[in-house]
Amino acid sequence: MDRYNRLYQKVNHALNTVSRQDPHTGYLLKKKMKSVKALEKRMDKEQEDLTKRFDGEEEINFFFQDFNIPSSKKVLDYQTNSLTINGKELCKNIDLQIYSKQKVAIVGKNGCGKSTLLKLIINQIESQENVGYMPQNYEDYLDPNSTVLDFLCKDRDKATQSMLQTFLGSLKFTADEMNQTCKECSEGQKAKLYLIKLMFDKKTFLILDEPTRNLSPLTNPIIRKALHDYPGTILFVSHDRLLLEEVATQILVMNESGLHIL
Repeated sequence: MDRYNRLYQKVNHALNTVSRQDPHTGYLLKKKMKSVKALEKRMDKEQEDLTKRFDGEEEINFFFQDFNIPSSKKVLDYQTNSLTINGKELCKNIDLQIYSKQKVAIVGKNGCGKSTLLKLIINQIESQENVGYMPQNYEDYLDPNSTVLDFLCKDRDKATQSMLQTFLGSLKFTADEMNQTCKECSEGQKAKLYLIKLMFDKKTFLILDEPTRNLSPLTNPIIRKALHDYPGTILFVSHDRLLLEEVATQILVMNESGLHIL
């Protein structure tokens, strides 16, 4: 395009400055300009035919199944005097209590320790069968050589596999993508895999670190609605303003002195 623009400007300038007393040169320049414009049409056609690979995701059909849990049950009670990483104190005097059906968001500046806090919490309670975790770094819990289907359910019978394939298909996974390894998935596909697994495992307490950051603008509203309608408890970290507005029942700001209600 840069070469074309230079060529067009050169021929156009020559046309505008050619002497009327030199009709032959004028005729040749007009013929040249006709060729230049024909080239522009061919380039436009080629641009339309180009296929770009978008490392995002198309709109999906996603929802969590309904279940009943008591709303007064305490599902998390976590305290620490100091949140430290590599010898550096990020935060102190953390006292976090969460009850069933609450959807608590933690916000704060980058590097203040939000993801570190979620990791410490999940390390303390991950043995509980009702807890599901989606890390910010997908590879933390993804075996890169595992297939998509194996990640979702290793011990599956034919009926379970058929159900998973049908569900993955509704989430825009092709037949080949269902059998590819996790390392071959795009970041958006990896995010969807975590969300699918949380749904499929019927977890009642979700801990999510930036759950919408790699999903497309079409997919994000579906995920926000699914998390809004989710009947269980959620603790999540996010910079997504719409996710905070539509999902969180309480927002906590994290800084050096601890967690504070917004």
